[in-house]
Amino acid sequence: MATPTCHLQGGYDPEHWQALGASPEAFRLASGSEAFIAERGVRILKTCTPYLAGNVPQRGDHCAWMESSAVVY
Repeated sequence: MATPTCHLQGGYDPEHWQALGASPEAFRLASGSEAFIAERGVRILKTCTPYLAGNVPQRGDHCAWMESSAVVY
């Protein structure tokens, strides 16, 4: 059995991480963590509104979300 899984919010913006004040080491660690889970089939969405990025549950689906993004459902 497989369960579709996504990671909603990434560590840093891959293009503007320096503007956020991240150190190169922190960015490297965050990027490595994302790559690790992506290699295992986790979809990286980088948004707190997954339903706007194609992660839309259908009637009858079981869905487990966190935060205020789940309020619309």
